[in-house]
Amino acid sequence: MVLKFEGDQDEVYLVESIGNLGVCLNRWQFLREHTGPGKFYQKVALRHINFDRGNLMCDNLETFLSEAIGLKY
Repeated sequence: MVLKFEGDQDEVYLVESIGNLGVCLNRWQFLREHTGPGKFYQKVALRHINFDRGNLMCDNLETFLSEAIGLKY
């Protein structure tokens, strides 16, 4: 999942699940260095989804993230 936060609009974050770390929130700036042929991530795929980004959805997303980040893979 790709996210941008209101308080840090110049940065892009990714929520990912890694076998040894579980669910993590990482900056794209960090992951970019590890992406490409011969690196940890050979490719990154992005698929866009259209949905209502109203207050309820944002609240639900915050709840989901607070419960998911840190969980095992």
